[in-house]
Amino acid sequence: MAKWDSRGARPQIMQDLGITILPTSRAGYVLIKGDGYKELPPTESPSHHPPSKLEPFTTLPWREELTKESVAIDVTAISSMLKKFTGETDLALTIRGRSGTSQFSFDFQGAGQVHRIAVDRAQIEVDAGFEGESIWLIEAKIGEPEDFLVRQLYYPWREWRALTRKPVVPLFLNYSNKTFGLFRYGFTDAENYHSITLLEKRWFTLDAPEGVDSLENLFESSRPVMRPKPFPQADTLGTVIATVELYAEETNTAAGLAERLAFDGRQGQYYTTAALWLGFIERTSGKISLSARGKEFVSASRWARFKILFQAVAATPVFRECIRRNLEQEAASAGEIANLILAKGFANKTTAGRRAQTVIAWLNWLWREHANLKA
Repeated sequence: MAKWDSRGARPQIMQDLGITILPTSRAGYVLIKGDGYKELPPTESPSHHPPSKLEPFTTLPWREELTKESVAIDVTAISSMLKKFTGETDLALTIRGRSGTSQFSFDFQGAGQVHRIAVDRAQIEVDAGFEGESIWLIEAKIGEPEDFLVRQLYYPWREWRALTRKPVVPLFLNYSNKTFGLFRYGFTDAENYHSITLLEKRWFTLDAPEGVDSLENLFESSRPVMRPKPFPQADTLGTVIATVELYAEETNTAAGLAERLAFDGRQGQYYTTAALWLGFIERTSGKISLSARGKEFVSASRWARFKILFQAVAATPVFRECIRRNLEQEAASAGEIANLILAKGFANKTTAGRRAQTVIAWLNWLWREHANLKA
């Protein structure tokens, strides 16, 4: 009821008012008009990390699609990906699960004023903590979040730095589309919530590099299809991929998807609609399962996935016209895209602008991912 891990996961009223909610105890919360979230950098070209250390293990599903944060963490640890990122020669898993904080206070920059927040025995959860020369506290997410709640790193960091003399380092890990992103953060002022600083970022993939065709060739080999309403309004294409993966593994309803990704219920519907629009999932008797295209997609390598995904997007109305214009170096503006959506009857004047932002976000993601694959 009071845990929203990203800006967009909050109820609409809290988004409209710019409200962040933070726990102060087991039963107390503070609602502040201010931004408690931090943007994550967009995915860059990952390094190939050979899976040789994973191959002897028969009980770790690293060859399958990873849909659980704990498995993603285990893969990074057993493969030595985590050691490569941290520079540690020896790491042991020593922390995992929920606990409570001691007493501490911090400053939070609200709208026009600084608030002093006092915390006493608030619940915290560490997805995994590894000990070596330093203590590495990991917050992990499946999908491609655009931002995260700083509290998820700050509260555990404040607690553990008071319990050990070793340096305590907060890490954020996300797994999306066969890519592991690792981000090392620090706080320049222990009592300033907003002093969080990104110190290092790297991406890894277990898939061996393959070739990728030009966007022009991929577009020419795609064939246009008609799509029914509603038009997609899920801006993060990486999370659309995670949606398909989750429908392949452990969920079969939009409500279940929203719960699994810690979304507001509407966001679960939005991302389900986007996956349906691309033809990766299908709905039968109220239940959702993978289509033939979806099954092909989840079993493909990262490079093969791009071809399937790009052609699926390029086949659909509005997106096809906008991709063609991009390839001709005549990118459509947000207003032109909104008018195109209106002309095809996919939205009204009130919503066409928001749908246009989805189109722009998807095309930016596809162009960036293609550049990463080429690199």
